[in-house]
Amino acid sequence: MALEFFDPHFHIWDLREGTESGHDAKVLLKPSEKALYDRADYEASLEALPTPLKHVGGVWVEGVSVCHSGLRGPEYSRHCLEEARWVSGRLTPGPYLLVPTCALEQDDLKEVLAQHAADPKLRGIRQILNCKPDWPRNGFTGDLFENAAWREGFKELRNAKLSFDLQLNPNQYDKAASFFAQFPEVPVIIDHLGTPTLEDLTSGAEQYWRGMGALAALPNTCIKISMLHYPDKNWDQNPVVIDAVHRVIGLFSVKRCFFTSNYPVDLQEGWPASRLLPAFLAIAERYTEEERRGFFSENAKRVYRFE
Repeated sequence: MALEFFDPHFHIWDLREGTESGHDAKVLLKPSEKALYDRADYEASLEALPTPLKHVGGVWVEGVSVCHSGLRGPEYSRHCLEEARWVSGRLTPGPYLLVPTCALEQDDLKEVLAQHAADPKLRGIRQILNCKPDWPRNGFTGDLFENAAWREGFKELRNAKLSFDLQLNPNQYDKAASFFAQFPEVPVIIDHLGTPTLEDLTSGAEQYWRGMGALAALPNTCIKISMLHYPDKNWDQNPVVIDAVHRVIGLFSVKRCFFTSNYPVDLQEGWPASRLLPAFLAIAERYTEEERRGFFSENAKRVYRFE
């Protein structure tokens, strides 16, 4: 019996000169030195899945919130909108949903959200918030959890009935949990196991688990089990990472966790489908058949309202 893989976190992008996709070739990677990673490339990456998996669709997640450091205002928003339009044109029709980005801290937020909302496949917004250590834009924006305009802008997600995807660092978990507790109506999806380093899971484990526990205690949070090469490029052989995954699942419960490819990033880091998906299946072995369906498809379909 086939096990559906509805992939709730993948990217496509165009880094060719003169692109109208909003992407930043100075920041985003070129998988196999190809400037274009399109729908056909993504779907080809998941053609040869191990038995019993079958790719059935997924959720495209933005890349522009890591791009264009130094830009603010309408010029930055133009890239956010260009990316969403470019991607929608390539994933429509098809079994895909969209999570673009916009700067919640900017004055033009309502206008940008209104333009995003014109696409019926819109389900949420993502921003990369990792600060200290900074991801590319965050050295410029600072810690947005402490930005009054960003905190006010977040209310618009509740008004628009959108979810919020984010990346953040373990040193931000506590403040994130305190903030998101004020918005129980907004589904919050934590990307990539909370982007821990191996140090965060070992010498820094007290901070990681305290904060992760606070996030998991919120009923509106979910977490993606993905980008596990970030703490260890050979994570499937590291019991620290594997044990952390199972402990996170225990904190959030099976129904609030899902596996994702994070392609083309994980692909470029040496995790083709022939390696990544068997590793996920190995993690899922100890769980029931129904729980495995949740990890690979049903949980993400429910959270992202796939119809």
